[in-house]
Amino acid sequence: MSWKTVKLKTVAKISAGQSAPKDNDFNIQTGLPFIRAGHIEKLIANSNIIELPKISKENALKNRLKVLNKGSILFAKSGMSAMMNRVYLVDQDAYYVSHLASVTPNNEVLDSRFCYYFLMHFKTSKLIKDSAYPSIGLPDIENLEIPLPPLATQKRIAEILDAADALRRKDQELLKKYDELAQAIFIDMFGDPVKNEKGWEVLELENLCTDIADCPHTTPIHSSIITEFPCIRTSEMKNGKIFWGSMKYLDEEAYLNRVKRIEPNVGDIIYAREGTYGQAVLLPKGFNFALGQRTMLLRPDTNKISNEFLWYQINSDFVYRQAKKKNMGSTVGHVNVADVKKFNIIRPPLNLQMKFAETI
Repeated sequence: MSWKTVKLKTVAKISAGQSAPKDNDFNIQTGLPFIRAGHIEKLIANSNIIELPKISKENALKNRLKVLNKGSILFAKSGMSAMMNRVYLVDQDAYYVSHLASVTPNNEVLDSRFCYYFLMHFKTSKLIKDSAYPSIGLPDIENLEIPLPPLATQKRIAEILDAADALRRKDQELLKKYDELAQAIFIDMFGDPVKNEKGWEVLELENLCTDIADCPHTTPIHSSIITEFPCIRTSEMKNGKIFWGSMKYLDEEAYLNRVKRIEPNVGDIIYAREGTYGQAVLLPKGFNFALGQRTMLLRPDTNKISNEFLWYQINSDFVYRQAKKKNMGSTVGHVNVADVKKFNIIRPPLNLQMKFAETI
């Protein structure tokens, strides 16, 4: 079924906030919350708007603040926050800073939650024209085209997506509990690797891998479509797992050029050594991966160490503290390849490593 599309400005009011009041105009006890760009991520995480600083009606009038109505959608329109695709559905009236853009749907024709999910899926950063000075113009938001099914259909779609989002949040909570359980199992089996009270052999990482290779120091040209050649970057590594939502892909020619130095295999560990350094993922079967910028490949010597055991240890605080120590004094977070090779790794007997891998 095809639905008509309309410009967002025909079914919603688009505006920006005002300059932030002086600190002494805030009152924690009374008034409406004031939302800054830096609050968006925190609000998305726990939706606790009541903890934000508040402005009394008197001070709001003095600062010429306009009320942002419940049911509006907020996202950053300038600064680096504009590139983060964070979208928040306001659940009570508030005021907001000028770095934020608001979309207030006309509820007679456009459901707020339907509009929220559309903007979240659209990725608002697509509207940025200059990444060096990231900003989104209000006219670009106004002229954004949105599909407009009947209002009842919009509400039904929003209900389905609400249920999916609730399931996603429960999955995240479950994964967190699994991570805590895995950590408890590791400590129970092997003790604290820092203290190494069980006296396991400690080897440098380069002595536990058959290959350690840095990524090509060039930025690949990504394919405009999904291919069988995912190019994994630091942004695709989250909590030790691959985040597919932002994955970029290569065509075959770019892939073959990218893997001339080393071709990633199933069971290899990809390590982020710059930016959000310290993350590591274990490559699954069924894909032809290439290394993106600021990553490196670790190929465990399976005669000495289990792939899963090494992957878990690379993601542990034990190894992260070693990386952080090497990074002290640097303005940009990174770890040198030579330092990665010297990471200390505990090596219990291989049969215990395999038992741990099977357990987790």
